[in-house]
Amino acid sequence: MANTDKLSLPLIEPNMTADVPRDMNALAEAVDARVGVAGGLAVLGADGKVPADQLNVKDPVDASLTQKGIVQLSNAISDTSQIKAVTPYALKTVYDLAVAGMRLRNVNNGTNLDTLTQIGVYRIVEKSKFPNAPDDYGILQVNSDTPGYITQTFITVLTAKMYTRGRNESGAWTGWNEVALSPVGDVRSPMVFRGQVSGDFNNYNQTGYYIVASDNWTGVANFPRDNTIGNAYPYGVLEVINSGQGLNQLYRQHSDSRVWTRGGYNNGSWAGWKRLLTTDDYDTLFQLSVDTKGQVATAINGKGGNANSSMTGAQLAAAILGLPVKRFAKGTFNGQSASSSSTTTGASMNVGVNTMNFSPTRVFIRLRLKDSYGNLYIEGIAMAGIPYDNDVTLYGRFQNRVSIYSISQSPGGFTATINSTEIRDYAGGGSIAVIEAFEWFAYE
Repeated sequence: MANTDKLSLPLIEPNMTADVPRDMNALAEAVDARVGVAGGLAVLGADGKVPADQLNVKDPVDASLTQKGIVQLSNAISDTSQIKAVTPYALKTVYDLAVAGMRLRNVNNGTNLDTLTQIGVYRIVEKSKFPNAPDDYGILQVNSDTPGYITQTFITVLTAKMYTRGRNESGAWTGWNEVALSPVGDVRSPMVFRGQVSGDFNNYNQTGYYIVASDNWTGVANFPRDNTIGNAYPYGVLEVINSGQGLNQLYRQHSDSRVWTRGGYNNGSWAGWKRLLTTDDYDTLFQLSVDTKGQVATAINGKGGNANSSMTGAQLAAAILGLPVKRFAKGTFNGQSASSSSTTTGASMNVGVNTMNFSPTRVFIRLRLKDSYGNLYIEGIAMAGIPYDNDVTLYGRFQNRVSIYSISQSPGGFTATINSTEIRDYAGGGSIAVIEAFEWFAYE
């Protein structure tokens, strides 16, 4: 017997004797046998979904450099794993270490160098007033790899010497050791001190450190400047790196811990100076953010909202969106008018608006009462609240009146009835009353 290609159900061939009950039963049994099995028909479970054992689904695999998959997060900043992903916490830790390492810190005379264990660069002057200083004044760089273990590198100014020492977790310092420096011009010796800067900064392209000790750098070409805090920055350290492929200058200014950097080419072409942000800058930006959020929160509360300066940006945005808003619309009835039926009755007409996207609670309409001869008796703006509470009337002499007699909300706006008295005059009347409606204003 032949079978179908996909579900292998039996087929009746031309040479077979037909037996309807037998063939129908065989077909039903064949279909039933293919339900809920691989390559057959899926059956929904009690939850309305196809059970997992009827699906050809493989368990996810771990990710690698060559394969997509599940990745484990890690807060470690020294892990060498190639199958884990770092978290924002780990990146923030690295960032904080980098910022701390770049900060130039001033210290007071008399400070014992044994106590300087915070990562950073320190300006040391008057060696005799700094216990444990190895030589004359200079720059002290402090680093820490493992908590408790400290290294200090001291670079002198006048003699261009370098000393180094370490401290273990118990707090014991080793003695100072002088470091033998490579000859001038060796690209592989970035710690070489090459004396004082005495000219155009563009001319300094040899790898090493230079001391900037001039009292006044005003007018010196290509020196980093910022007019917001002064024209020149005397006293600092210029670091130059020449990789053979390009140049980089890093200038650390002493008094306010500002750091500048720029790049260039071996042909003497330099880019502009860029100042790096310091912890003081971050403090200023943080305070500016706090002050700004406080001002925004005050403005929100002044408009009937509920906010405070400790809210996140998203929360402040939500508070702004939640402020009570009174919408406004305006239009005109273009002088829609109605006349009284006699000289002894007033006029009446209905007006309406259906073009708004809110339901108004206060409506103003400019109305006019005149007679059939065109004589004007009353003109003004009548106001009515919704729901209607009072007959809002405009009065003229001889008790002539025109009013918003009734008003109510309707889909897209409002409907109102305008009524007037008959025309009353010192001559005793006798004119037909005519009312007209012009501009309207509506508030939510």
